[in-house]
Amino acid sequence: MMASSRPLVAGTVLRERYKIERVLGNGGSSIVYLARDLAKETHDEEENNYVALKELHTDNRKEQVHFAFEGRVLKKLKHPSLPRIYDVYEDTEQQSSFLVMEYIEGPNLETLRRQQPGQRFTLDEVLRFIQPIIEAVIYLHHQQPAIIHRDIKPSNIIITAHQQRAVLIDFGIAKEFEVDATTSALRHCTPGYGAPEQYGNLSTDVHTDIYALAATCYCLLTGSVPVDAFERAATIVSKRVDPLKPVHILAPAIPPHVSQALERAMEISMEQRYDRVEDFWSAMKQSASAPGQPDTGRKKRTGTIQATSKGAQKQRHRRIIQLTTISGIILLLGIILAIGSIANAFQSPQSVHPTATMQSTHAAVKPHPTATASATGPYPRLTTAYRGTLSNLSKQATGTMTLTNIQQQQQQISGHFTGMNRAGNFTGVVDASNHILITISASAQQPPLFFEGVVRPDGNLVGDYCNQDGAGQCVGNYGLWSLSPTP
Repeated sequence: MMASSRPLVAGTVLRERYKIERVLGNGGSSIVYLARDLAKETHDEEENNYVALKELHTDNRKEQVHFAFEGRVLKKLKHPSLPRIYDVYEDTEQQSSFLVMEYIEGPNLETLRRQQPGQRFTLDEVLRFIQPIIEAVIYLHHQQPAIIHRDIKPSNIIITAHQQRAVLIDFGIAKEFEVDATTSALRHCTPGYGAPEQYGNLSTDVHTDIYALAATCYCLLTGSVPVDAFERAATIVSKRVDPLKPVHILAPAIPPHVSQALERAMEISMEQRYDRVEDFWSAMKQSASAPGQPDTGRKKRTGTIQATSKGAQKQRHRRIIQLTTISGIILLLGIILAIGSIANAFQSPQSVHPTATMQSTHAAVKPHPTATASATGPYPRLTTAYRGTLSNLSKQATGTMTLTNIQQQQQQISGHFTGMNRAGNFTGVVDASNHILITISASAQQPPLFFEGVVRPDGNLVGDYCNQDGAGQCVGNYGLWSLSPTP
């Protein structure tokens, strides 16, 4: 439950030190203020005693502890292109927690981009602006455990007014990464910059930031926000064409090999992207300085630049088929889960820049989709059988999945499952929000399978799945599924 979140009035002094000047942004459960640190005196005109102060308002003790933990994690970071975290403390009487951080003043790259001729920068300018951001992200990824930012985009890069220093801000959805950790089924990311794995119940890792870095470069170079992963996947499924236009087509001054480097970094499949930010940036600089030289460090792929030979055309066709099996279902799941929530979250006219919270590695909040379907009573009514596809993203394989002999008593469902060379009975539930949860029990040789998803208005079922360990954490196989009613 949220406590009252009325903003503090200007002039309020916290801890006899931080004097509130004004509200910078209001994010629902949190508010960010511009404040003066009265304990910090400065006589340098290029410095000031301003700080950004983030207040979390909640009476949920778990959220308060989480907020404090995030602050402590971020406080240890020291990099010239990252905002400094100075302090984190609680006001138990007011049920508020506070994070005190460096106030970064200056325009962001999105604002500056719109002021350029053609609303885009030159390649040299982009390389110069993004270089310190690359260094900052590498620094984050080299932490133990690695910290994943998860919302890199032009509007989250500030160019400071005095030093002309590029700073990566808005850690509102940053997180520490652990290989076996599960994360929320509904990601907070910005359309066009968010990687596909941010929309499914899949772990994000360094590849997620690589996608966003490339998408940021794409926008700065072309003046256009990249086609969102949802739309890319939908077009690939329906037309077998990736609608993401190469950068050098939109901006002819850009060498084609720069396009190829960006395309690889923005692959739908995480495994097809560069493995490290260093590799991506090395390919970018090499392509920019020696445009006639191929990207020799590429994984085997074709990119989206139109091929001329028959062999290249066949290879491209195979890639499209692979993306169809992997990405098509991401689209179906993502649109249903995120079309309402993400639009509201990221199209707000107010954007809070100097925020520095993170999302727990282990938290897995289950969303309630907004899709509706015909139902008997408050629960959607399933048919007796479904058939469709099951995409195992961990093994890059796709097969057939069926649910048959379905019995339903209000929200309770049961029946028989086949898929992944496995067959067995399942149990599950549906709710009034058209959310569906299914469990296939463990066998002597195989761990339990957990499926979640939604009942679409057209009667189809879509979602994601994973193997679960004894603690209910996703381990081993994971992927996506899509089913249609059978006669």
